[in-house]
Amino acid sequence: MIESVYIKDFILFDELKVEFGRGLNVFTGETGAGKSIIISAIDTALGAKAGKDLIKSGRRKAFIEASFRISGSSLDSMLEEHGIDMFDGELIFSREITSSSSRCRINRTLVPLDTVRTIRAALVDIHSQHQTYSYMSPSCHLSLLDGFGDDSHRKLIDEYRIQYAEYRAVSKKIALITSRMADSERRRDFLAYQIGEIESARIESQNEDSEIEDELKILLNAEKLGDLALESYNALENDESGALAAIGRASSALSKILSLDSSVSQAAEMLDSAAEAARDAAILMRRYCENIEKNPHRIKALQDRAEILSDLKRKYGRTLSDVIASLESFREELESIDAAEVDLESLRKKLSDTEKKMALCASSLSESRKALAVSVSSLITEKLRLLELPKAEFFVSLDDCGFYSEGREKAEFLVSVNVSEPLRPMAKTASGGEISRIMLALKAVFADSDIIDTVIFDEIDTGISGKASASVARELLSLSEKHQVLAVTHQGVIAAKSSKYFFVEKVQGDETSVTVRELEGEEKLKALAAMVFGKVNEDSVNSARFLL
Repeated sequence: MIESVYIKDFILFDELKVEFGRGLNVFTGETGAGKSIIISAIDTALGAKAGKDLIKSGRRKAFIEASFRISGSSLDSMLEEHGIDMFDGELIFSREITSSSSRCRINRTLVPLDTVRTIRAALVDIHSQHQTYSYMSPSCHLSLLDGFGDDSHRKLIDEYRIQYAEYRAVSKKIALITSRMADSERRRDFLAYQIGEIESARIESQNEDSEIEDELKILLNAEKLGDLALESYNALENDESGALAAIGRASSALSKILSLDSSVSQAAEMLDSAAEAARDAAILMRRYCENIEKNPHRIKALQDRAEILSDLKRKYGRTLSDVIASLESFREELESIDAAEVDLESLRKKLSDTEKKMALCASSLSESRKALAVSVSSLITEKLRLLELPKAEFFVSLDDCGFYSEGREKAEFLVSVNVSEPLRPMAKTASGGEISRIMLALKAVFADSDIIDTVIFDEIDTGISGKASASVARELLSLSEKHQVLAVTHQGVIAAKSSKYFFVEKVQGDETSVTVRELEGEEKLKALAAMVFGKVNEDSVNSARFLL
C-alpha cells in the first residue's frame, strides 16, 4: 500500500506531505481546488510523462516522493533483477524534474523510467478521466478470468501447463533432430566411405607399418647383405687363414702348455668356447647366405602395402593406432545417427500422444473458461447497471488462437454502455467517467484474485447522482476492505464512507497555492455538510451525521 506522498514545487503545490491509510482514502474540495493534482503527483512519481510545465511557476525544479509499504516477497525477484534493495519492507519512489531533465530513483538507486513503470505495474492501478492502467490491456484479461475460477479450474490450468510444457519439450527435440537430418544424411555417406576405406585396408596390427619397413630394408639390400654374410663365413671357415683354424692352432699350443702348467686351464676353456661359438656362427652365416634372395615381387607388394597404410595415416591419424581409433569413432558416430532416426520416430509417436493429452486438457479448460466467462459477464453487467449505466452490457470474449502456454484461447473484455452501440474493446468505449465506473465494477468482481493492492480513482463520480452515487459508495467501501483505495470525489455519500478524509483547498495570495488537510470528527462532519448542502447549519450537520 502507499503510505505517503511528499510533494514540493509541483504545479500549484509549494510543499506537502500526505499520509494515507488502509481502507478508503477520499479527497474532497471545490472544483478546481487541485484534488487531481495529488493523483497526478503520485502518477508522476511512478513513471508518468513529466515535463517542465509541472514545475511550479518561479521555481527551479519539482520533487515528488511516494512511499510504499510492501508485505510478502512478491517483488523480491523483480527488485533483485534491477539491483534495488528493499528498505525493511519499504519502497520509496522519488522523482526530480528540472527544465531540462527528469531523474527517477527507487530506494535511492537511480533507475531508468522503464524500470519504474515495470515495478509500479505490480503496486498500483490509477483510473482517471485521462488514463487508466492494467485492466484496459487485453494481455491481463485471461489471467483475471482464470483468477476468478475455483480450485478445480486452477487444477485444469496446472494440468494443461504440464502437458503443454511436455509438448513443447518434445517438439524442440524433434525440431533439433530434424534440422540435423539433411546434414546427417551427408555425414552418414561420408562416414560409411571412411569406415569402408579403413576396413578394406585390413590393418593387421598397429605395428604393421613398422614391420613392413623392416622387411623392405632387408629385401632392398639383399645383394649387399649376401656379400657381407659370405665374407663373414669365409673369415671363419677358411682352411688356412680363417678364425677357426687360428683358434685350433692356439688351442693345440695351450694343450701342450697345460700338460706342464695347469695355470692356463682357464684360457684353454675359453678357447674351446670360442671355437664352438665360431663354428655355430659359421653355420648361421652359411644358412643366411643360402636363404637370402632378391624378390622383386615381394618388394613391390610391400611397397604397395606401405603406400596404402601411409595414405590412411595421412587422412586419419599420425600412426596406425590413431587410424584404428578413428575407425572406432566413425562407427560410434554412425551408430548415433542411426539411433537418432530411431529416436525421431519414437519422439514423433510421443508428440502425437502428448498432443492428444494436451488437447483433452485444453478442451476441459476451455469449457471451464466459457462457464466462467458467462458468470463474469453477468456479474459485471449487473455491477455496471448498479453504477448508473443501466444499458451497459459486458462480455468476456474468448477467441481460439491455437495451443500456447495458457491454453487454446485468449480473452478480451468487451463493453457497450449505450443500447445503440455494439460491444467493443474497453479502450475504444466510453467516456472517462464511464471508464472509471467500469474499472470499479471490474475491481469489485475481481477483488479476491487481483494482486495489485492500491487502486486510485480520480473523479469516479462524474455524471452520477442519487442511487448511482450510493451504489458507487457501497462498491468503493466493499473494495476498500481488500484493497487500499484513493478516490477524488464530489459526492458526500462517497466521502462519508471514507476511513481517511482529506480536504483540498486553493489559497489565493501573492501567488496561488494549494493546501491539504486531513479532517476528523466535527471538521469532517462540517465539511460533509458543506459538500452536500452548500452550507453548514444544524440541519445540514444532522444530515451529514446521518450519512456518516
